[in-house]
Amino acid sequence: MKKILSRNRTPLLLVLLSCIVVIAYFPGLHGPLVFDDTVHIVENPAVAIDSLNYEDLKTAALSNTSDILKRPLTELSFALNYYAAGGVANTFPYKITNLAIHIANTWLVYWLIQLLFNQLNLLSSPRDNSRPWLPLLMTAAWSLHPI
Repeated sequence: MKKILSRNRTPLLLVLLSCIVVIAYFPGLHGPLVFDDTVHIVENPAVAIDSLNYEDLKTAALSNTSDILKRPLTELSFALNYYAAGGVANTFPYKITNLAIHIANTWLVYWLIQLLFNQLNLLSSPRDNSRPWLPLLMTAAWSLHPI
């Protein structure tokens, strides 16, 4: 039983961390669009789609002219959120999508830190019980830090 609990502990702790992230970011889920949202969403007519046809989605995805990489996935998500929200007045779909991406990245950051620690053999010492918590603590710091 102890082996099962230790094997399942990490996913449970990541779920708990994800819940803490949701609680931390919850107050901002109904807030206004800020920073570069105006340029990429409000002032970008290409993301203002009213149908999910291929041409509109392609145009929206490639509409970023401020960056050499164009950030097509970002622009596409803005267009899909615009479509789901019916415009920019309802910011909740934009914010909840951002939160879902942040939580997915939280799990990926944990996985990356775990891989790095394993590569450096930082988690292999049986005498040091604090080291298995370091990747989780580092992930928590990344996921809960506002910048």
